[in-house]
Amino acid sequence: MRVYVFGRENPHPAFAKIKKKDASVEFISIEMMKKQISVLPAGSIVYADLSVGKGTDANKIIKLLEGQKHILWGIIDPKGAIKDPAALFHRGAADYLGKEAVKSPLHASRLQRVASFHTVEVSEEASTESMLSYIPSGSDWSTVKDGKEYTFCLMYFELGRQAELKKNASDKQMKERSQIVHDFLERTVAPLSGRIWIWSGFGGLVLIPFDGKNCEAVLTAVRMQINRTIISIEECKLGLTVSYRIAIHLGNTIYRSRGETGTIISDSINSLYHLGQKYARPGDLLLTEEMERFIPSGIRDMFVNTGVYEGRCIYKFVL
Repeated sequence: MRVYVFGRENPHPAFAKIKKKDASVEFISIEMMKKQISVLPAGSIVYADLSVGKGTDANKIIKLLEGQKHILWGIIDPKGAIKDPAALFHRGAADYLGKEAVKSPLHASRLQRVASFHTVEVSEEASTESMLSYIPSGSDWSTVKDGKEYTFCLMYFELGRQAELKKNASDKQMKERSQIVHDFLERTVAPLSGRIWIWSGFGGLVLIPFDGKNCEAVLTAVRMQINRTIISIEECKLGLTVSYRIAIHLGNTIYRSRGETGTIISDSINSLYHLGQKYARPGDLLLTEEMERFIPSGIRDMFVNTGVYEGRCIYKFVL
């Protein structure tokens, strides 16, 4: 999650308790706001401090903010300059920090609520460019050829609680447990024509063919999250309730047979591994903005916008 605070360049005390793992917070001079705001990454959270600078025109700042449809914005108002804060939300605001709110540092949970307050807009031009970049891999593997580039649904999977599994376990036992998890994932993605493409220890990457129109991986992943107790008892008999972090992306890569993937260079794969290993927290199910439109309508409200990571809006499944 990326947060930009336009006011003074030094850190604002209201954000003192926000940790890097929860959000990246940058403090920028209010004078730079007009120049920089339009080029901020989509999905960013932007705050403007009305108490900074001589002759700060609150109306001009708010008008500038409400014209930016690619961000979520809020106002910091320690002096109570805004007489009708509710009117800000009518104009598109996602947060308001008044006299009382700024007395105590914000919690990360507040930023999460701001991030999910409403959906930011992605330009039609950008959406069209994304569609034109598709190289459909089909509804199955019948047309996929080694060495050719295709668009796949890419799923990163990593089992949690690995330290408990490794405690007092022999190498043979670890190999057996890894195979149990591998086989469970293989059975789970089989109805999607998915294949485990890369595997190491207790995690890896799944490739699912994409025909340019449909992708049912989101619903499968949600079932995995909701049914963890049943899966622990019936599928993964490891002596503990399983948890896993899952990240799903739609991207392009050259296809090579499993075991021959070491020489592949793919921005999509690198981005997904970064998302799964560096951004996702234990138990998370995350989707990139490319996957957002494939969320089934019945569960769309269960995904919240958590901000931007490496230039992409990220959506998190929340029960």
